[in-house]
Amino acid sequence: NRTLNRNAIPNGGRTGTLDQVFFAGDPGEHLAEMKSNVVSYFPAMQGQFFLGFLGEISFEPVVSCSFGLLLQLPKPVEIIIVGALKVALKDVEAAEKIFKINVYFAGGINFDTGMGFDASLVDSHLVGLTLSGDMAFRLNWGGQKGFLLSIGGFHPAYKPEEGLHVGKMNRLAMKLDYSILKLSFETYMAITSNSFQIGARFDLKVGWDDFGITGYAGFDALFQFDPFLFMFNACAGVDVTIGSWKVLTASVNLD
Repeated sequence: NRTLNRNAIPNGGRTGTLDQVFFAGDPGEHLAEMKSNVVSYFPAMQGQFFLGFLGEISFEPVVSCSFGLLLQLPKPVEIIIVGALKVALKDVEAAEKIFKINVYFAGGINFDTGMGFDASLVDSHLVGLTLSGDMAFRLNWGGQKGFLLSIGGFHPAYKPEEGLHVGKMNRLAMKLDYSILKLSFETYMAITSNSFQIGARFDLKVGWDDFGITGYAGFDALFQFDPFLFMFNACAGVDVTIGSWKVLTASVNLD
């Protein structure tokens, strides 16, 4: 007597909480969290039920992939996959500081309405770079038809149709954070039934307490096919500070 909350599983991948529902190492130690999350993931619905299995494929000590294959019946009939791909040298602290990759994914096909897939890079880093970002794919053929493929989200002026159940997405990003050097790069690209979108932003900060240089540059572009619409904006700037004094500021904006 359960149905699927279509928004909960992608959001669980983006926050890394899929582990608490499907892949807890010792269910006895995580029973309270599992019960709480299962209620939100699979709300009550009379006459509906799930069945499935969980498994793991691993190449120790580097790669492990936990996954689940679920079937929802009787109406709508839906096949669902969930999983967590983890790449790291387990039990080797020095190696985990060099690289650790966690990818959570979830997808499914509803034979009445359509199919979708989500994946998220969570709590990951590579040689000092923090990595993050989401992707989403949707193809609807029943009810609200539509197509969507996004890596890193959408143009700020674009809002996906509610029927595609995308939710808030994180940019595909790389960040470096040292005491005298901080930089970040974010980007996105999206293709939908009626648009093409792309954008990126770069931020840099170099300096100490008494001296610093801060700079940024970025752009956003949106092409809409019908009715035709083209939006583009770009910006860049730099600040130089000495102590509490801002000695140089320069910026440019293009719309």
